[in-house]
Order: sequence, then structure tokens, then C-alpha cells
Amino acid sequence: MSKTHFELEFRPTSYWGPQNLENHFRSRLTGEPRGRAISEEADSYQGSDDFLQSSIDPSIRSAIGAMHPSLMGGEYLPPLLKNEVEIARVALASTLGDVTSVRARKTKHRIVYRVVDEYMEQGAERFNLPQKTSRSPLSLGQIISIIDQNDLIAGPRN
Repeated sequence: MSKTHFELEFRPTSYWGPQNLENHFRSRLTGEPRGRAISEEADSYQGSDDFLQSSIDPSIRSAIGAMHPSLMGGEYLPPLLKNEVEIARVALASTLGDVTSVRARKTKHRIVYRVVDEYMEQGAERFNLPQKTSRSPLSLGQIISIIDQNDLIAGPRN
């Protein structure tokens, strides 16, 4: 059995581009199933522009949710702020397809980070961010640390 090695010190030059269409859509769309479908067709997508928006209209969201609750995964995430992109996502294979998003927002001199989920009415302060800002993108190891410290994978599994 082969082992996969990851470069935990890797950090992208920027979160804001240049990037291919698939990564562009995946870092900006809240809905997990919608984002997967659109990113698979990124080069040839011919559907409604409504589905390319970060968040979709509540009436469309309700119609999709009526088909199956798992299609709602991520659709109730808070909208992206100006100059904000998603840099990591934990999508659970649960009935509701729960999604937690790690986001980065570009300001004049720094990058500001936050973690959001679809239950923000419970308060964003429940997420622990050891580093709230930085001058350059986080390393892969730092992003994994945010996921681990907030128990985003092991907690729901337990």
C-alpha cells in the first residue's frame, strides 16, 4: 500500500488568482452539490446564471430542498463578504449535507480569516482561530490545524 505525502508547509502565492474556472466557482459558491455540479462543467456550463451566484434565491433553494435535504448542503452558509473566498471546506455526508467553510478576506494590508457554518445563529465565537489575520496565505498545515482545533471532522464523526 502506498502512502500519500503532503507538503504541510505549502502555501499558495495568493487566494485570489489567477485560477482556473473550476477553482474560481468552488471558492465562491456556498452550495456543495451545486458547486460540485458546476465545477465539473466549468468550461462548458450552459445553465442559469442564477446558479453561478454565491448564494441562490430562497425560492430556488426551497424548491431544490424539496427534492432531497442533502441537496441543501452549504446553501445556508452566510454569504461571502466583499473580497472573500473559501480556502477550505468540510462537507459531511450527513442527511442535511452539513458544510463548514474556512474563508479568507483580502483587506488593504492583511488577510482576515473566519470559519462559518450553516448554524451561525449559535454564534461564530464557538470557532477557534489561532491566527485571525496574516500578511500572506496560510500553509496547508495551518489550515489543517484550524480544522483539527475546531473538531470539524472528528466531532461530527463521534
